[in-house]
Amino acid sequence: MIAEPRLLDPGGRLISYDRVIANPPFSEKDWGRDIATGDAHRRFSRYGALPPKSKGDFAFLLHMLAVTAAEGMTGVVMSNGVLSRGNSEAKIRRGLVEDDLFEAIIGLPPKLFRNTQIPVTILVLNKNKLPERRGKVLFVDASRKGCFREERARNFLDPEHVRRITAACRAFEDEERFAHVADLAEIEANDWNLGISRYVDGNARPTFPMSATLSSACAQPRLPATRRRSACMACSPGWATPDDGDGARRLDCRKIGRNRFLANTADSAGRG
Repeated sequence: MIAEPRLLDPGGRLISYDRVIANPPFSEKDWGRDIATGDAHRRFSRYGALPPKSKGDFAFLLHMLAVTAAEGMTGVVMSNGVLSRGNSEAKIRRGLVEDDLFEAIIGLPPKLFRNTQIPVTILVLNKNKLPERRGKVLFVDASRKGCFREERARNFLDPEHVRRITAACRAFEDEERFAHVADLAEIEANDWNLGISRYVDGNARPTFPMSATLSSACAQPRLPATRRRSACMACSPGWATPDDGDGARRLDCRKIGRNRFLANTADSAGRG
Protein backbone atom coordinates (compact mmCIF):
# COMPACT_ATOMS: atom_id res chain seq x y z
CA MET A 1 0.00 0.00 0.00
CA ILE A 2 1.25 3.49 -0.84
CA ALA A 3 -0.22 4.61 2.48
CA GLU A 4 2.68 2.89 4.26
CA PRO A 5 5.80 3.03 2.06
CA ARG A 6 8.56 0.66 3.13
CA LEU A 7 11.44 1.75 0.91
CA LEU A 8 12.96 4.21 3.37
CA ASP A 9 16.51 5.22 4.20
CA PRO A 10 17.89 4.87 7.76
CA GLY A 11 16.53 8.33 8.56
CA GLY A 12 13.00 7.32 7.60
CA ARG A 13 12.97 9.32 4.37
CA LEU A 14 11.71 8.00 1.04
CA ILE A 15 14.43 6.49 -1.13
CA SER A 16 14.53 8.20 -4.52
CA TYR A 17 15.22 6.67 -7.93
CA ASP A 18 16.29 7.95 -11.33
CA ARG A 19 13.50 6.06 -13.11
CA VAL A 20 10.14 5.10 -11.62
CA ILE A 21 7.86 2.97 -13.81
CA ALA A 22 4.56 1.34 -12.83
CA ASN A 23 1.15 0.12 -13.91
CA PRO A 24 -0.88 0.73 -10.73
CA PRO A 25 -4.48 -0.44 -10.28
CA PHE A 26 -6.90 1.68 -12.30
CA SER A 27 -9.09 3.94 -10.11
CA GLU A 28 -8.23 2.12 -6.89
CA LYS A 29 -10.96 2.80 -4.32
CA ASP A 30 -9.05 1.88 -1.16
CA TRP A 31 -5.72 3.65 -1.53
CA GLY A 32 -5.52 5.13 1.98
CA ARG A 33 -6.98 8.62 1.69
CA ASP A 34 -7.88 8.64 5.39
CA ILE A 35 -4.22 9.01 6.31
CA ALA A 36 -3.25 11.26 3.39
CA THR A 37 -3.66 14.56 5.24
CA GLY A 38 -1.22 13.42 7.92
CA ASP A 39 1.25 11.80 5.54
CA ALA A 40 4.72 12.22 6.99
CA HIS A 41 6.23 12.50 3.51
CA ARG A 42 3.75 15.15 2.30
CA ARG A 43 3.16 13.28 -0.95
CA PHE A 44 -0.51 13.99 -1.61
CA SER A 45 -1.37 17.59 -0.74
CA ARG A 46 1.27 19.71 -2.47
CA TYR A 47 -1.19 20.96 -5.11
CA GLY A 48 -3.86 22.10 -2.69
CA ALA A 49 -6.15 19.10 -3.12
CA LEU A 50 -6.15 15.44 -2.19
CA PRO A 51 -6.91 12.72 -4.73
CA PRO A 52 -10.53 11.56 -4.36
CA LYS A 53 -11.21 8.70 -1.99
CA SER A 54 -12.85 6.59 -4.69
CA LYS A 55 -10.13 7.03 -7.34
CA GLY A 56 -6.50 6.54 -6.41
CA ASP A 57 -4.91 7.23 -9.81
CA PHE A 58 -3.34 10.53 -8.82
CA ALA A 59 -2.39 9.16 -5.41
CA PHE A 60 -0.18 6.59 -7.12
CA LEU A 61 1.22 9.20 -9.49
CA LEU A 62 2.03 11.62 -6.67
CA HIS A 63 3.72 8.84 -4.73
CA MET A 64 5.81 7.93 -7.78
CA LEU A 65 6.86 11.54 -8.21
CA ALA A 66 7.79 11.71 -4.54
CA VAL A 67 10.26 8.86 -5.00
CA THR A 68 11.63 10.18 -8.30
CA ALA A 69 15.03 11.85 -8.03
CA ALA A 70 15.43 15.56 -8.70
CA GLU A 71 16.60 14.85 -12.26
CA GLY A 72 14.63 11.65 -12.76
CA MET A 73 11.70 10.50 -14.86
CA THR A 74 8.39 8.77 -14.17
CA GLY A 75 6.44 6.54 -16.54
CA VAL A 76 3.01 5.23 -15.64
CA VAL A 77 0.04 3.57 -17.36
CA MET A 78 -3.32 4.99 -16.25
CA SER A 79 -6.95 5.15 -17.26
CA ASN A 80 -7.93 8.03 -19.53
CA GLY A 81 -10.00 9.58 -16.77
CA VAL A 82 -6.92 11.22 -15.24
CA LEU A 83 -6.68 13.44 -18.31
CA SER A 84 -10.01 15.15 -17.90
CA ARG A 85 -11.82 14.47 -14.62
CA GLY A 86 -12.69 17.55 -12.57
CA ASN A 87 -12.74 18.69 -8.95
CA SER A 88 -9.64 17.77 -6.92
CA GLU A 89 -8.12 15.84 -9.83
CA ALA A 90 -8.37 18.95 -12.02
CA LYS A 91 -6.43 20.95 -9.42
CA ILE A 92 -3.71 18.32 -9.21
CA ARG A 93 -3.48 18.02 -12.99
CA ARG A 94 -3.17 21.80 -13.34
CA GLY A 95 -0.42 21.87 -10.74
CA LEU A 96 1.54 19.18 -12.55
CA VAL A 97 1.20 21.08 -15.84
CA GLU A 98 2.23 24.39 -14.29
CA ASP A 99 5.25 22.68 -12.72
CA ASP A 100 6.14 21.56 -16.27
CA LEU A 101 6.42 17.90 -15.30
CA PHE A 102 4.51 16.30 -18.17
CA GLU A 103 6.75 15.49 -21.12
CA ALA A 104 4.58 13.08 -23.13
CA ILE A 105 1.03 11.78 -23.01
CA ILE A 106 0.44 8.70 -25.16
CA GLY A 107 -3.04 7.38 -25.82
CA LEU A 108 -3.38 3.63 -26.32
CA PRO A 109 -6.31 1.56 -27.64
CA PRO A 110 -8.80 -0.43 -25.55
CA LYS A 111 -8.54 -4.16 -24.87
CA LEU A 112 -4.77 -4.26 -24.33
CA PHE A 113 -5.13 -5.85 -20.90
CA ARG A 114 -6.71 -9.14 -19.94
CA ASN A 115 -8.66 -7.74 -17.01
CA THR A 116 -10.16 -4.61 -18.59
CA GLN A 117 -11.29 -3.34 -21.97
CA ILE A 118 -10.86 0.37 -21.30
CA PRO A 119 -8.43 2.50 -23.33
CA VAL A 120 -5.41 3.66 -21.35
CA THR A 121 -2.74 6.33 -21.41
CA ILE A 122 0.99 6.36 -20.77
CA LEU A 123 2.10 9.43 -18.83
CA VAL A 124 5.76 10.38 -19.07
CA LEU A 125 6.91 12.96 -16.52
CA ASN A 126 10.37 14.46 -16.42
CA LYS A 127 11.88 16.58 -13.67
CA ASN A 128 14.79 17.58 -15.89
CA LYS A 129 13.50 18.27 -19.39
CA LEU A 130 15.81 19.21 -22.21
CA PRO A 131 15.82 23.00 -22.66
CA GLU A 132 14.00 22.79 -26.00
CA ARG A 133 11.20 20.74 -24.43
CA ARG A 134 10.53 22.95 -21.46
CA GLY A 135 7.07 24.48 -21.36
CA LYS A 136 5.79 21.90 -23.85
CA VAL A 137 3.95 18.57 -23.79
CA LEU A 138 3.92 15.97 -26.57
CA PHE A 139 0.55 14.32 -27.24
CA VAL A 140 0.56 11.05 -29.19
CA ASP A 141 -2.60 9.32 -30.37
CA ALA A 142 -1.65 5.66 -30.73
CA SER A 143 -5.25 4.56 -30.25
CA ARG A 144 -6.36 4.99 -33.85
CA LYS A 145 -6.54 2.20 -36.39
CA GLY A 146 -3.21 1.27 -37.89
CA CYS A 147 -1.35 2.00 -34.67
CA PHE A 148 -2.02 -1.43 -33.16
CA ARG A 149 -2.99 -4.95 -34.17
CA GLU A 150 -6.69 -5.50 -33.75
CA GLU A 151 -8.10 -8.93 -32.98
CA ARG A 152 -11.51 -10.06 -31.86
CA ALA A 153 -10.91 -10.50 -28.14
CA ARG A 154 -7.85 -8.30 -27.59
CA ASN A 155 -5.67 -5.68 -29.21
CA PHE A 156 -1.88 -5.84 -29.37
CA LEU A 157 1.07 -3.49 -29.70
CA ASP A 158 3.58 -5.20 -31.97
CA PRO A 159 7.25 -4.13 -32.25
CA GLU A 160 6.55 -1.91 -35.24
CA HIS A 161 3.84 -0.06 -33.29
CA VAL A 162 6.16 0.45 -30.33
CA ARG A 163 8.88 1.71 -32.66
CA ARG A 164 6.54 4.31 -34.14
CA ILE A 165 5.55 5.59 -30.69
CA THR A 166 9.19 5.67 -29.61
CA ALA A 167 10.19 7.55 -32.75
CA ALA A 168 7.49 10.16 -32.13
CA CYS A 169 8.68 10.68 -28.56
CA ARG A 170 12.27 11.10 -29.69
CA ALA A 171 11.36 13.47 -32.52
CA PHE A 172 9.13 15.55 -30.23
CA GLU A 173 7.39 17.29 -33.13
CA ASP A 174 4.02 17.49 -34.82
CA GLU A 175 2.95 14.58 -37.00
CA GLU A 176 -0.37 14.88 -38.77
CA ARG A 177 -3.14 12.87 -37.12
CA PHE A 178 -0.66 11.22 -34.76
CA ALA A 179 1.33 13.67 -32.63
CA HIS A 180 1.20 17.29 -31.51
CA VAL A 181 3.47 19.42 -29.34
CA ALA A 182 1.41 21.81 -27.20
CA ASP A 183 2.80 24.65 -25.17
CA LEU A 184 1.45 25.47 -21.73
CA ALA A 185 -0.61 28.37 -23.10
CA GLU A 186 -2.51 25.99 -25.37
CA ILE A 187 -3.16 23.64 -22.47
CA GLU A 188 -4.36 26.52 -20.32
CA ALA A 189 -6.71 27.54 -23.13
CA ASN A 190 -8.16 24.03 -22.88
CA ASP A 191 -8.81 24.60 -19.16
CA TRP A 192 -5.93 22.26 -18.23
CA ASN A 193 -7.74 19.33 -19.80
CA LEU A 194 -5.24 16.86 -21.25
CA GLY A 195 -7.67 14.80 -23.34
CA ILE A 196 -5.64 13.77 -26.37
CA SER A 197 -8.43 14.43 -28.87
CA ARG A 198 -8.21 18.13 -27.95
CA TYR A 199 -4.69 18.25 -29.35
CA VAL A 200 -4.43 15.47 -31.94
CA ASP A 201 -7.27 15.22 -34.45
CA GLY A 202 -7.30 11.62 -35.59
CA ASN A 203 -10.29 12.23 -37.87
CA ALA A 204 -9.33 15.50 -39.49
CA ARG A 205 -11.99 16.77 -41.88
CA PRO A 206 -12.17 19.84 -44.06
CA THR A 207 -14.20 22.73 -42.75
CA PHE A 208 -16.56 24.95 -44.70
CA PRO A 209 -17.38 28.63 -44.11
CA MET A 210 -20.84 29.09 -42.64
CA SER A 211 -21.89 31.40 -45.46
CA ALA A 212 -21.01 28.79 -48.07
CA THR A 213 -22.75 26.11 -46.04
CA LEU A 214 -26.00 28.05 -45.78
CA SER A 215 -25.98 29.17 -49.40
CA SER A 216 -25.46 25.57 -50.50
CA ALA A 217 -28.36 24.39 -48.40
CA CYS A 218 -30.65 27.12 -49.70
CA ALA A 219 -29.66 26.54 -53.32
CA GLN A 220 -31.12 23.02 -53.48
CA PRO A 221 -33.66 22.67 -56.32
CA ARG A 222 -37.22 22.11 -55.17
CA LEU A 223 -38.49 18.59 -55.79
CA PRO A 224 -42.11 17.75 -56.55
CA ALA A 225 -44.54 18.50 -53.73
CA THR A 226 -45.05 14.82 -53.03
CA ARG A 227 -41.38 14.29 -52.26
CA ARG A 228 -39.43 14.94 -49.06
CA ARG A 229 -35.78 15.67 -49.63
CA SER A 230 -32.57 15.62 -47.61
CA ALA A 231 -29.99 18.15 -48.75
CA CYS A 232 -26.36 17.96 -47.78
CA MET A 233 -25.40 21.38 -46.44
CA ALA A 234 -21.81 21.18 -47.67
CA CYS A 235 -21.99 20.03 -51.28
CA SER A 236 -23.54 20.93 -54.59
CA PRO A 237 -27.11 19.77 -55.28
CA GLY A 238 -26.00 17.62 -58.17
CA TRP A 239 -24.72 14.71 -56.06
CA ALA A 240 -27.82 12.60 -55.73
CA THR A 241 -28.41 8.93 -55.09
CA PRO A 242 -31.49 7.01 -56.17
CA ASP A 243 -34.63 7.18 -54.13
CA ASP A 244 -33.84 5.47 -50.81
CA GLY A 245 -37.18 3.74 -50.57
CA ASP A 246 -39.05 6.05 -48.20
CA GLY A 247 -39.96 8.68 -50.74
CA ALA A 248 -36.81 10.71 -50.02
CA ARG A 249 -34.03 11.58 -52.41
CA ARG A 250 -30.74 11.87 -50.53
CA LEU A 251 -27.93 14.14 -51.65
CA ASP A 252 -24.88 12.43 -50.28
CA CYS A 253 -21.60 14.34 -49.94
CA ARG A 254 -18.53 12.18 -49.60
CA LYS A 255 -16.27 15.17 -49.06
CA ILE A 256 -16.91 15.15 -45.33
CA GLY A 257 -17.13 11.42 -44.69
CA ARG A 258 -19.28 10.29 -41.83
CA ASN A 259 -20.08 13.79 -40.61
CA ARG A 260 -22.99 14.55 -42.92
CA PHE A 261 -24.84 17.56 -41.76
CA LEU A 262 -28.23 17.02 -43.35
CA ALA A 263 -30.93 19.61 -43.54
CA ASN A 264 -34.30 17.85 -43.79
CA THR A 265 -37.06 19.84 -45.39
CA ALA A 266 -40.60 18.88 -46.20
CA ASP A 267 -42.53 19.94 -49.28
CA SER A 268 -46.26 19.81 -48.97
CA ALA A 269 -48.83 20.13 -51.76
CA GLY A 270 -49.48 23.72 -52.70
CA ARG A 271 -46.35 25.10 -50.96
CA GLY A 272 -44.17 27.52 -52.95
